[in-house]
Amino acid sequence: TFEEIKRFKLEPFEVSLKVCNCTLKNEDGDDSDGEDDADIGNYIAVGTAIAHPDEDEASEGRILLFKVTRTENSTTVDLVTEKPTRGGVYSISNLGNKLLAGINSKVSLYKFRNVDGVCELVNECGHHGHILALYTKCKGNLIVVGDLMRSICVLEYNEGALKEVARDYNANWMTDVEIIDDNMYLGSEISSNLFTLKRNSKATADEEKSRLEVFGEFHLGQTVNKFEKGRLGGSGEVGTGKAGKGAEEGLDVLFGTIDGMLGCIHSLNEIDMAFFSSLQSALNKVSTPLGNLRWEDFRSWCSERSERKTTRFIDGDLVESFLDLPKEMQLSVIEEMNTDGGWDLGKEATAKLVEECAASGAGVETDDNKRTLLTMELVMSKIEGMMRRHQ
Repeated sequence: TFEEIKRFKLEPFEVSLKVCNCTLKNEDGDDSDGEDDADIGNYIAVGTAIAHPDEDEASEGRILLFKVTRTENSTTVDLVTEKPTRGGVYSISNLGNKLLAGINSKVSLYKFRNVDGVCELVNECGHHGHILALYTKCKGNLIVVGDLMRSICVLEYNEGALKEVARDYNANWMTDVEIIDDNMYLGSEISSNLFTLKRNSKATADEEKSRLEVFGEFHLGQTVNKFEKGRLGGSGEVGTGKAGKGAEEGLDVLFGTIDGMLGCIHSLNEIDMAFFSSLQSALNKVSTPLGNLRWEDFRSWCSERSERKTTRFIDGDLVESFLDLPKEMQLSVIEEMNTDGGWDLGKEATAKLVEECAASGAGVETDDNKRTLLTMELVMSKIEGMMRRHQ
């Protein structure tokens, strides 16, 4: 059972908006570059807003910093400092050993200081230009900000300053963001759509570097309110146990929706993407959808302003439905994949595909024209490999 350890009373009209575990380093003015473990501690940061009844938007809030101390016989939680803010603290993240907060329209970076037992959060730098900075995620010195209305922008922390390096110029009402890798970002918006954005950091023109291009789009059908890096079960890339390209240490992106659904988003390499795209397309052509609702229509990006076909997303539920089909229909799906040939990226890619499934005895065949053909065993092995990642 859970036991109450500490109770902290907020001010009148004050509500907590964000809680974050964070690691902070004591920057007490010593210019030493050494990383002393004694100067680094684990804290719980709580962002609040003071919502006065006569205000449409909170004009003040606080960052409360708690220190958790565990001993053999007890656990204590103590408030070590509080930082008043000019607005509600909608997001809190850990940037290195500093604290990053989205406060109304501003993203602020704080450093922690403890001098003779007196702790404080000191504002180091900030970035303006947002409507409401609702969501922040950090990786290295990169920060991804999800705005209430202005979609996603990427900030970079360098030499004591926050600088915008790229932005999505589409108007999306965000519900959360996540970093897939240094140049790929995941977002969810209010119309129950998911999308990925790609940053061209190697472009020579400044305009290309500063623009986030839409890479993939998918209609989930439920509104996501939380992304988190993690793993439901199994590990690694489909069929191999290795991390897919773009995955961080083999971690997937888990998500939760306002309707109570939990989901998992895997990163796929180029070979797997081609294979499952071909399988997905073949299933749509061969199988009859429930209620005659076409998959392409339901999964297409849908918002008040536009509708577009889904791109570069694989529907795991649809792919795994292959296992429930009668054998005759499964063979028809595989025949359609072989006719389409979208999965075949060349001899080298096919060799890797066969190598991944070699443990299950799966392989490929060739027809009279020496064209490579998929087999039932290989297709089953690939789908079962995907399922193992989230079981």
